[in-house]
Amino acid sequence: MVAALWPTLVRPLWYDEAWRAYHLSVGAGWFEALRTANAPLSGGWFAVEKLAAALGGDTELVLRAPQIVALVVLSLVTYLLGRWWLPRPAATVVAGLLTVNGGLLVYGLQLKSYLPEAACAAAVAHLWLCARRRAEAGRRLWPARAGMALCAVMAVTSLFVLAPLLLLDVVDAARAWWAHRPHRARSTATETDAAAPESARSRRRSRQGSRRRPRQSTWQNPRRRPISAGLAGSVLVGGCGLAHLVLFVLPQSYLTTNPYWRNFFLTRNNAAGQLRTALWELPRNAFTAAMTRPDAQFGSPFTGSPLLAGPDHRLHVCVIVGALVCWAAGLDVAVRDRAGRALLLALGGALALIAFASAAGRWPVGFVRANLFLLPLLYVLAGTGGSALLRSALLRLALPRSTLVRSTLVRPAPPWAAEPGPSRLWAGPGGRVLGRVTAVLLVGAVAMFVLAAGAVAAQRSRQVRASATGPLLLGDMRELVAVQRRTAEPGDVQVVIPGRWDERQWYKAQQYYARYHAGRTTGGQTTTTDHPAADTAGHPATSTLGPPVAEADTLVLPPLGWDVSIPPFLAGRPRAGTLYLVTYNLVFPDAVRGLHALLGGLGWCPDEPTRRSWPLTGEITAFTRCPPATPPSAPSPPPTPTPAPTAAPTTTAGAAA
Repeated sequence: MVAALWPTLVRPLWYDEAWRAYHLSVGAGWFEALRTANAPLSGGWFAVEKLAAALGGDTELVLRAPQIVALVVLSLVTYLLGRWWLPRPAATVVAGLLTVNGGLLVYGLQLKSYLPEAACAAAVAHLWLCARRRAEAGRRLWPARAGMALCAVMAVTSLFVLAPLLLLDVVDAARAWWAHRPHRARSTATETDAAAPESARSRRRSRQGSRRRPRQSTWQNPRRRPISAGLAGSVLVGGCGLAHLVLFVLPQSYLTTNPYWRNFFLTRNNAAGQLRTALWELPRNAFTAAMTRPDAQFGSPFTGSPLLAGPDHRLHVCVIVGALVCWAAGLDVAVRDRAGRALLLALGGALALIAFASAAGRWPVGFVRANLFLLPLLYVLAGTGGSALLRSALLRLALPRSTLVRSTLVRPAPPWAAEPGPSRLWAGPGGRVLGRVTAVLLVGAVAMFVLAAGAVAAQRSRQVRASATGPLLLGDMRELVAVQRRTAEPGDVQVVIPGRWDERQWYKAQQYYARYHAGRTTGGQTTTTDHPAADTAGHPATSTLGPPVAEADTLVLPPLGWDVSIPPFLAGRPRAGTLYLVTYNLVFPDAVRGLHALLGGLGWCPDEPTRRSWPLTGEITAFTRCPPATPPSAPSPPPTPTPAPTAAPTTTAGAAA
């Protein structure tokens, strides 16, 4: 998959990636800058990205490299989680289908944390089951506990899966503690007069011994010591996740004021409709979607190709029906053993916590990109149900009716203390012919579901690869900044008009690429960029880059009101050499003409040969001082008429001669 989607990994960052890259490139004051992040970033993911940039350079491929590693880890951890209930071939199929899921490929291979979040969700469930198995075997728990704590810090969404499981740890510890509570023995024998002195001496010795040895606490009871140790480990893991949430994630509160997710928060008026929509979207999109709501925005990576259009209708129907059938069968299988009930608790508890956080205005509800971390649990549950249906159907086809009636479904025992006793998932209706027909239909339905899901994933992969060449929102910001730095000199100024409600989020893309190119300038000398521009018409044929325009000489404005801010900004910089006007996407042409007229009135004229524009990114124009107007010359006086020459007088002598 990485080789097939390689063009999407090396293309420039688009808007939703660039603001993350900006925060990763901030040096001192990075935590304060995170308070303005579009969405909360997890501390572990942030640290891994910073480490990758420090080791490999602050480039697009290096920043996306942790997501490539997370895709491999997700496949492996999903396989390990599936092995608690599935044989090796079935677990391999489940992990493979999840690896090529369209939604995870579209969102996960960008500079975003969705693939690490999905991998951590599957890892938390697997490590919790491993911890239970190790506890019952009397082995050390700290490796599994440390892994869960690491996942809680790596991805904040791990808490949605981890919290119900840790709560189960507390409940089980309380039940075990109650079962091992000390019981005071009741004496029913009647002491005789001869036995009374001996009994008194025994009590005195007992009291003297108790004075010599301090009384053991109930939690120091050898039988309770493993219980207290396991509970302490669970509390420590939960404390790590809670500390990361409170100290690192919650201070990034910009999301609560951003209206982008406002329609996905549960309120008293829309709760029923939102939950109904979420339940319908789960089977419809979990296996087929390449994008989620509300990401139908123009210029995003998943709208440059027909990703918005659903797959073939018949394939979609097969996937939806197969998902519902497999989930129903998986639910029936999961409730039959302790490991399966833990999986259901993790999945159901995560959905309940998401609804609670949505009601508090902290997390969106429904099948949105923020909730893609639940896909591994949904895939494993569907794989468990599909595998159980296949085993039941194949058993029905292989055995005669007389044997089948007395037989039961033999499920592979999960490694963690499955409850003994066989259970039959499906014995089929009466009658050999009808039962065999039903078994064949079940085998065909499961096989069709797997093939349809794989076909949709292949279709999505081709679409994602095709979208790599389409224009992206702010996708040409790298070239825009390079064009500016080919001609910029110290003392130049720039005015940036993003054209959206929050101008700073858009400007972060330009700031990142200014630092991106600055990393290729050493010692104040210009160097050759690693990414020469393909389109350099109207510019010198050179890839050398000068210093960027200083932050102090940059004015970032909202879409309106620039006629008040621009004049004093320019008046305070009377020696500015060149003014760069950068207008991002969604600034209307009338507004651009108004800006040009305003700057012309202030004595700045556009240098038309330097104007460059990119679709979905914006336009940059260099302005220079208007040449002083030539004063009109004074009218010249009318020419003086020249008198006609007169003939010389003749003398008489001359006349006579």
